[in-house]
Amino acid sequence: MRIIFLLLLPFIIASSVIYAESDKGQHQGVYAQIDTKKDIQVIDLLLNGNKEEQNQTAKKIVEHSDQYCPAVLFYLARYFFYQNKDEDAIFWLYAARIRILFDIKRCTDLTVEDSSEAMSYQMPNLLRIIQFENIDNSKVLFKKALEWDKQTPHNYDPAWIALHGMGVFLPTSDKTTLESLNIPKEQWTSLAEENRNDYLQDYMEYMDGITPEQLTLMKKKIQELRKEEANNK
Repeated sequence: MRIIFLLLLPFIIASSVIYAESDKGQHQGVYAQIDTKKDIQVIDLLLNGNKEEQNQTAKKIVEHSDQYCPAVLFYLARYFFYQNKDEDAIFWLYAARIRILFDIKRCTDLTVEDSSEAMSYQMPNLLRIIQFENIDNSKVLFKKALEWDKQTPHNYDPAWIALHGMGVFLPTSDKTTLESLNIPKEQWTSLAEENRNDYLQDYMEYMDGITPEQLTLMKKKIQELRKEEANNK
């Protein structure tokens, strides 16, 4: 499993695709049945709502985090980032990554593999790297996110991730059903545990492998981006 902490990515996918909007006029067959309207609405409120709407939407997502796909959790992290709540932002960014990696693994369309990186790079540059400001604290937040994932049900449509694969652009057959877009449900529990273990191993290896020189460069970059953010306010 590829770790997703690279600071640069050679492509950005359009936000309308990242939102996984299910337009029955665009998608065909089983893909037209995938309803992401609720997720799109809360993301829009987090991005474009007034202050009160944003605050109430964020509160609702936190209280019912089991009901939203990982795309929503990425934008929840973004919301907390712009509220200057870095620990909350890092936690929800980790939670979003854990869940989207799981959704990728249980999807039968292997072309959704890059969705995690694409989603991450919709986030502000500083949000993606502030975890390196205090690595020990970030490790605590990461393990907290793993425990959250273990304790929180997946009460959202797992088919949402299929809208990010090539299958959505191809003709569908009668054999293609919503259920067939994912591996059998009885495998999900063990896969979720495997996903947490794999990500924990990758994360710790990556964090522990950072050299002092690399860490110095990252912290310098964080300072530069913080100045840019302050100037833009």
